Amino acid sequence: EAIRELLARFKKKSLPLLTLELGEVDEQLKTMLSALQEAYQEVYTALQEKKQAARVLTFADTEIYALQALNSPQVRDYYQQRWGVFLVDEFQDTNPTQAAFLEKLTQNVALTIVGDKKQSIYGFRRADVRVFDQFRDTILQGEGEEVQLTQSFRTHDSLLTQINAIFAPLLQEIHQNLTATRPPFSPAFPPIQVFTVESDNKAEVGDKNLGDKNQRRQVEATHIANQLAEILAAETLIWDKTTGQQRPIEPQDIAILTRTWQPLEEIETAIAANNIPVVLAGGGNLFNTREAKDIWALLRFLADPQDNIALVALLRSPFFAVSDLQLAKLKQQHRKQQTWWETLQTSGESLGLQHPVTVLKYLLGRRYEDSPSRLLQDCDRKTGYTGIIANLPKAQRRLADWQGIRQLVQELEQGTEDLFGVVRRLKQLIDSDSRIPRPPLEAENAVSLMTLYGAKGLEWPLVVVADLTRKDIQDSPPIYFDSEYGVALQCTNDQGETEKPVLYHYLKHRHHTQTLAEDLRVLYVAMTRARDYLILTAPDETGGDITRLSPGLEAANIPQQVIPYHPETRLSPSPPTPPDSPLETLLTPVGSGLFELPVTALSVYYSCPKRFQFQFINGHPGLGEGLPKAMQVGSLTHVALEKNMTTPSQLSPFLEGEGSYSWLTEALQLAERFRSLDQYKGFRDSWRGQEEEVTFTLSPIQFNGRVDLWGEGWVLDYKTDEVMTPQQHRFQLWVYAKALGVDDAYIAYLRHDQVYPFSGLEEMTGEVKQMVDKITQEDYVATPSVQCCSVCPYTEICEDAVES
Repeated sequence: EAIRELLARFKKKSLPLLTLELGEVDEQLKTMLSALQEAYQEVYTALQEKKQAARVLTFADTEIYALQALNSPQVRDYYQQRWGVFLVDEFQDTNPTQAAFLEKLTQNVALTIVGDKKQSIYGFRRADVRVFDQFRDTILQGEGEEVQLTQSFRTHDSLLTQINAIFAPLLQEIHQNLTATRPPFSPAFPPIQVFTVESDNKAEVGDKNLGDKNQRRQVEATHIANQLAEILAAETLIWDKTTGQQRPIEPQDIAILTRTWQPLEEIETAIAANNIPVVLAGGGNLFNTREAKDIWALLRFLADPQDNIALVALLRSPFFAVSDLQLAKLKQQHRKQQTWWETLQTSGESLGLQHPVTVLKYLLGRRYEDSPSRLLQDCDRKTGYTGIIANLPKAQRRLADWQGIRQLVQELEQGTEDLFGVVRRLKQLIDSDSRIPRPPLEAENAVSLMTLYGAKGLEWPLVVVADLTRKDIQDSPPIYFDSEYGVALQCTNDQGETEKPVLYHYLKHRHHTQTLAEDLRVLYVAMTRARDYLILTAPDETGGDITRLSPGLEAANIPQQVIPYHPETRLSPSPPTPPDSPLETLLTPVGSGLFELPVTALSVYYSCPKRFQFQFINGHPGLGEGLPKAMQVGSLTHVALEKNMTTPSQLSPFLEGEGSYSWLTEALQLAERFRSLDQYKGFRDSWRGQEEEVTFTLSPIQFNGRVDLWGEGWVLDYKTDEVMTPQQHRFQLWVYAKALGVDDAYIAYLRHDQVYPFSGLEEMTGEVKQMVDKITQEDYVATPSVQCCSVCPYTEICEDAVES
């Protein structure tokens, strides 16, 4: 009946979409929906049970459960009494669940919402611009006031006037002209320029070959790089927001934005070839990087030496850099009944390939003993992989990707240390097209590259919005979901043909209309990131966003300048010319490969660098039962203090593995000492926070930790150690104090009922930095002693251990 009403309503409006009539496929959909609803509920219930068992919540769960909590009059009354005034910023990004939450929370209170419908760009997160309208109408009906914010403090008048002219015909009723409040600015060239690569969307124009889309993207990238080089060389003046004065432009004043990450790689290469610092500010899929593919090939081969494709990819990678000519000669030696690994072993030496054979034999011999991350480290040491990529263009980006994939491997191996298990998990992630974000890089006076979505809230003097003719993905998913109209899916008739119900057609149309509207808003957000200059580029003269913008560009009288297509401009740029001063070429691995450690790693390194190597480099779990007990009792004590637990039944869910019940009582007794003894009273009475997560970077390593307790000017760490070793733990307290910006640090030794104060923390700075340098230089020489070796979990496998 609802569909029939929908048809009747839109037929009155004469929309061609709804010349469709209800038929058998719609009856089939009606039958399927009840089964689909039942299946969905079954899956949803199973997932909720798994999440509850694992004690985890998704972000959506937190919204839904918060909304459910507000259904309780007691909860709702509590918060309405607690907060009488609400101000919600960026309201255009609110989703329906958040709207329902706010509606319950803000009854009978003063509510102010701030937002811009033109900047509603998060539809994929269920943000709905209609929520903004609904709340605005409610506020106005309640005798509220609407204030138009029309002043721009970012952009100068000539640029803002053109942006207003472009988007007035595009955004129509939601458009709002802005006025500039900045001082007058005289641009050195037109504030908005549009460049498109010569083409008519065909492969040939007369006798002139205009290349394919990818080749024209290379021309576009080269044009962007050359234009930026000219602007920087001319020391073009821009307005400095901090000083309020004009100054010459620098690379850090420039950003290049695209809808997706793919074109940024090409643009990055072209800019780097012009000796301009450039950084891809995170984003993209780690699995798509060269470094991840090299590591994936190595692990696949070590798990299965008969994987010929993995071996060939591995040989061609920077691990061994075997040339195509050498591979062709190796193929001539290859016999059908052989694997490529067998051929390499028998013929490699005669072809100059003995080094890969030696290294791979060694790694295969270690694959059952060593963790995958250790195998990667050994391969790097024996081949100089990181030294090689450190000498290639975009070295910083490559090294960050190498570290990122290594860290992922370390995470996947936790609990198993098993090569084959890690390969299985990686395969599942890759086969399912999982997206693992690339590690972000800090842009130190470099051109920033990012997506349009990542740029929201940021601004630069010069912004380039590129790849503006990328076509939308025209797909017909098998199913559409809509919060207002429900679910529609494609059906199959008796002949095996796909048929689409009326509701499916309508939801597709609705989705397409909403997407087009949001696409224009995304362009508005991107183009308003510019303070002084805006450059638009595209690899074609028509199509995609450039066609969407055409009415606005015409209204603003902005011409479209054509970039001539020349085959030589699409060639990959040459790498940057080395500086005149001689550089020592890196032929060895770049440092330890570590870029993140727990704060406690400093204490471990101080006690014995070789123990640090076993634990944090090799990932060895250790032997014996003493350490697991000490670690668990320590962790349980922290939990008991944080969550104010006093009984074993409360604490038992946090007992891991085959831990003893006596460990629970021991931890509770230690926690009770801190709660009751007088020597800790001053901390109990003046603390301001507990279990505070902190990070502190000592280049190139970021240290992560949790501060047990902190107050005004001090930090405190609980220790449950049998022996007091403050000299060993002082490095951990130094990091905590630095991270929180306090001067005083203390350790509460709960087994000894003592508080140990630290003085002269600032004097430790040089010592800590020296320790970090040794870690990055892979200085893991053992410093055995009876005291350290007696409690070390690696004594039985350490050849340097001393016996008591």
